[in-house]
Amino acid sequence: MIKQETKTAYIGLGSNVGNKINHLKRTVEIINTENNIVVKKISSVYITSPYGLMDQDNFLNCAVEIESSYTPLELMTFLKKTESAVGRQIREKWGPREIDIDLLLYSDYIINTGGLTIPHPEILKRDFVIVPLLELKEDLVHPINKNLLKEYLDQSLENHILEKLNIILL
Repeated sequence: MIKQETKTAYIGLGSNVGNKINHLKRTVEIINTENNIVVKKISSVYITSPYGLMDQDNFLNCAVEIESSYTPLELMTFLKKTESAVGRQIREKWGPREIDIDLLLYSDYIINTGGLTIPHPEILKRDFVIVPLLELKEDLVHPINKNLLKEYLDQSLENHILEKLNIILL
């Protein structure tokens, strides 16, 4: 049997319903126990104000660096199953959620199909995505425009990060 090559991917996690810390921990545990994935690094956890739909509780957000032998579509399918396993309920767009898992980057791939867009189209608009990503790897490059992600922190991003927490998720 030939072992499939692994690729580095970055995942964003967010929770603002129920026991947020436990939802994040459970998500990381499920991802880490998957045979085709190795968790390499986990960013700090940040308290962030809501994005999109404002009338809801604050979020806890973080980013996770993984190595995976899954294709991007296989990884996305696994992540959606993980959301269900952690208890995500389907609600309105940008609404409250037990857990939200976004596939942010997958190596230097650029994919835009009906069900999958990589890099995630909202990365450059969200400080609560860029800051944790840069904590994992400070010289990350956006695959489409080839600019360093840290260059976008100086732009007029809305500030959603309220506080950095000292929580170990794994």
